[in-house]
Amino acid sequence: MAIHSEPKVVFSIHNQLYGVGVLDVDKIYRAMQVTALPDAPVWLMGLVNLGGHILPVVDMRNRLELPGKPIDPDDRLVRLTAPSACCFFVDRVLGVVAFDQDHVSESGDIHPQLDPHLAGVGRHDNATVLFITTAKLFSGVMAHTGMSQDEHGVLNGPGDARVAG
Repeated sequence: MAIHSEPKVVFSIHNQLYGVGVLDVDKIYRAMQVTALPDAPVWLMGLVNLGGHILPVVDMRNRLELPGKPIDPDDRLVRLTAPSACCFFVDRVLGVVAFDQDHVSESGDIHPQLDPHLAGVGRHDNATVLFITTAKLFSGVMAHTGMSQDEHGVLNGPGDARVAG
C-alpha cells in the first residue's frame, strides 16, 4: 500500500539511509564539540550552542541501536524544529529527496525496537530509506535536560539556557 510522503532530508548513519520530513529540519551544521551533561542517559550526548541557543544532542546511534563511534570532523549535526528541537549527528547528508509514491510504503516489521519510530520506507538510488517519526523518536529528550522550549523552540531552563553567541 503506497502512502503519502512529504519530501525528506535524507542522511546516512552506519551505512543505512534515513529520512526525516523536510519541515522537521531547521538547519544542518558541520560537526562541533558537545558539552557533556553529568548523569545524562546514554542516548543524550550533551548540549551545543547554536546561534546563542542551547540545544540537546541525541546520540542517534544509541537510539537506533547501532554501534557507537566518535564524532568525525566530516559528520553533520542536524537541528530539528520545535516541538522536537534537538540535534543529532549523522555520517553524511545526501540532501532533500521527494519520493515517488510508488516507491514509498508502510514500514512493516523492519526491527522490533525501531518500528514504533518509523513512518514508512522509501527507495532512493536503489537503497532503502527508513523514514523516522521525529516526535516519537525524540519524545522525552527535554525531560532529561531539565529544560523546556517556548513556542519558537528556544530552550529555557534553570537560570534561562539562552546565552550570548
